Amino acid sequence: MKYDFETIIDRDPAIRGTGKYRIMKDSKGNKPPKGIVPLSVADMEFRTAPCVIDAIKAEADFGVLGYHRLTDSFRESCCQWMKTRHDWDVQPDWIVPFEQVVPALYNAVWTFTQPGDGILIQTPDYHHFTGATVNTGRKVLENRLVADEKGHYTVDFDDFREKASRPSCSSSAPPRILPAASGRRRSCAGWARSATSTASWWWPTRSTTI
Repeated sequence: MKYDFETIIDRDPAIRGTGKYRIMKDSKGNKPPKGIVPLSVADMEFRTAPCVIDAIKAEADFGVLGYHRLTDSFRESCCQWMKTRHDWDVQPDWIVPFEQVVPALYNAVWTFTQPGDGILIQTPDYHHFTGATVNTGRKVLENRLVADEKGHYTVDFDDFREKASRPSCSSSAPPRILPAASGRRRSCAGWARSATSTASWWWPTRSTTI
C-alpha cells in the first residue's frame, strides 16, 4: 500500500480546533507565525493511513455504535506486533484495554509502585512519563540515552544496572506501545535487542533481574 507523506494539509485551528496549534506559543508566550508546525508524537501532519480510514468508514456504515469488547483478532494482532517489533512473546490475556495512553500510565504507576518508589525512565522521553511519576509522589531515576554523532541513540546499560539495583526501584522495560499490559521479567540481552527499535521505555514493574 502506498502512503502519502508529501501533501501539506491545512489544519487551521480556527476551523478544525486542532489542539496543538491552539496551545502553541514561543518562549515569550506569543503565538508563532502561520506556517510553523508543532511537532507531536501522536498527532502528526500526515493523513491517516488509507486502511485505517477505510476501517473507520466501514464501522460508521454499519450504523450501530454501541459498546464493544476486545475481539480475539485484536489481541492476536497486538501479540503479533510485539513479537515482530520487539521479539517479545506477549500472551493475549496480558492485554488490558485503556481508553487513552496517559490514564494508563498513571494506572500502571498506582498498580505496580508505592509512593516514594523510584521509577527508572530513559530520557529524552514523552513528558507524561515523568509527569505520571512525579505527580503521584514517586521519584524519577533518569537513565539518559546516549546519542552519537549521527543522532543514533543507544542505552547506557552500566547506568541502567546501577539504578535498577537500588531498593524500591521500579524499572523501565520495553516497550511503551501497550502501557496497560503486564509482562514477565526480561534478561538484559533481551532488553538490548528491543533497544534498537524502541525510542523510549517506560514500564513500571516491582522488580527486575539484570
